[in-house]
Amino acid sequence: MTRYFVAANFWLATTLLVLLGQRFERSSPTYYSFFGQAWMTPTTYNVVLLLCGTVSVVFFGMTWTTRSNRAPSRKPDDDPGV
Repeated sequence: MTRYFVAANFWLATTLLVLLGQRFERSSPTYYSFFGQAWMTPTTYNVVLLLCGTVSVVFFGMTWTTRSNRAPSRKPDDDPGV
């Protein structure tokens, strides 16, 4: 469970970094850049943003499902040998 939580937070941080790093470079045709480095079309940029966000949501979902599938712990009062 912890590894999925860490991976989800990593991908969430990556998504936010990609979102905050967007910079408008040209208007005709429109191009964005990532902190002024690589130029991308809006479609490419939005696909990268969507993929990072989707991976983050999937890992958060895996964290939730592995947590709910955990076996309940036994209480000392439930000991059948006593």
